[in-house]
Amino acid sequence: MARFPGKYLRELQRDLTMAMGSLEYHLATLASAGLITVLEGPQKRFFAADIDRRLKPVLALLRQSLARRAVIRLLADGAVSKSALVGALGVPTSTLNHYLRQLQRAAVVDVEHKDREAVYRLRDPPTVEALVVAYRASFLDRVLDAFLEGTGALR
Repeated sequence: MARFPGKYLRELQRDLTMAMGSLEYHLATLASAGLITVLEGPQKRFFAADIDRRLKPVLALLRQSLARRAVIRLLADGAVSKSALVGALGVPTSTLNHYLRQLQRAAVVDVEHKDREAVYRLRDPPTVEALVVAYRASFLDRVLDAFLEGTGALR
């Protein structure tokens, strides 16, 4: 779990090919021993206990492809309008809105309204970049790989 923070129960089950009951028992045992922590939400996400509690919601969001793609775009471009994000990511505005609200609630992005357009920027780019670099292997994402390799191919 230290290398793949924020995996949810079904991901763990698929990766470990364990029966659900057995997996839940072992996760509960690890949590009781203080070796892992659980972030409750629509999906329970599991983390090694030594990960900073403030980073867990950020890592949970980075495990979601669209949220991660939006964050990578913001890392690459700085401030980005919602319409530019919609165009770059190729998703409906309503879908993007959902993820942007989650990123705002987790204090990952801030929004500023300029001339009737919402403009988003990362609140703490160095921390977010450190997280995507540190956990790059857990995301297996060509968009992230392109950003980190400096090719600029973010689509």
